[in-house]
Amino acid sequence: MVFSLTPEQAMLQESASRFLGDRYDDAARRRFRAEDAGFSLDIWQEIARLGWLGSGFSEQRGGFGGGPIETMILMEAAGNALMSEPLLGSMVLPGSVLAEAGSYDDLAHLIEGKSLFAVAWDEPEQPSALEPATVAEPCGDGLAIHGEKKLVLGGQIADVLLVTAKLDGRLAILRVQSDVGGVDVRTHRTLDGGKAANVRFDSARIDRSDVLASGNEAPAVVSEMLARAIAAACAESLGAARNLHDRTLDYLKLRVQFGRRIGEFQALQHRMADMFIALEEAQSLSMMATAALEEPNGDHRDRILSAAKIGVMGRAMHIGREAIQLHGGVGMTDELPIGDGYKRIKSLSLMFGDEDFHLDRMNSLAV
Repeated sequence: MVFSLTPEQAMLQESASRFLGDRYDDAARRRFRAEDAGFSLDIWQEIARLGWLGSGFSEQRGGFGGGPIETMILMEAAGNALMSEPLLGSMVLPGSVLAEAGSYDDLAHLIEGKSLFAVAWDEPEQPSALEPATVAEPCGDGLAIHGEKKLVLGGQIADVLLVTAKLDGRLAILRVQSDVGGVDVRTHRTLDGGKAANVRFDSARIDRSDVLASGNEAPAVVSEMLARAIAAACAESLGAARNLHDRTLDYLKLRVQFGRRIGEFQALQHRMADMFIALEEAQSLSMMATAALEEPNGDHRDRILSAAKIGVMGRAMHIGREAIQLHGGVGMTDELPIGDGYKRIKSLSLMFGDEDFHLDRMNSLAV
């Protein structure tokens, strides 16, 4: 597969790397995570002004003329910086929903950083993203929502929640203000040290105009959201794996044991070579996932995305484990962000379907 960046995409890659290099170090990362939001709202406004939040959307949809490749570039850069700001939860997921549902005014608010959005789609007992237990029932001139959502990425700080629910027995996507009566948002720490929310809806009232998609349209919107989320998660995991690989290589060049730099030991050189090969393979698979988004929705694209997620996450997890091992005891401490990177990769590997889910999906879609 031939994959090269345009001059504009290369410029975005360079500017993202430079910006994050200036703003992020280990101390800043810990400081941002300690904030109430779990990230820096100031940084979020900066990246909005830089145009990051609109770079993955076409001009027809109110973006800046980009697409999946631009999103891949930003997600990989965010992963490489172990960035706390929720690009996945507050840009990729809601942006995909708003663009596919044609809610361009809301998308403009997201892109400009005027409002923070989050998608509430996952549930404690949910057989499929297209079959939520949450329901919306007629209530006066509007609707009342009942149900519970878990692991709402960015939900702890969102102004607006995009909620999947059953309306008249069919899937619908609803816009709900997070401060409306009947919405209970409970923030919790995630496996990777970030923040997310569980949200309960108890007769939360909305207007009929807050139904963004329903009927035959809603399943297509959710499917597209999940496809783009898988590709974005692959890119972020690749970036985090690259961070751990590079840190480990630098460490082996500096750490001295038995009077020699440990990078001179052949056994460790072999392990670093294996990590490098895994990184290159993960990069190719992440590109494959991104390229698949340009194909029509269907079984073929789903097989590619499942294969890519299994491949990228498996290789990134291998790099993370090796990084911890090769750093020795210090790799297990909070002094270095090795554990943070590994836990982020692990979290991403469980989102949007774990390995077993995607193996089953590939088998069910096999030709």
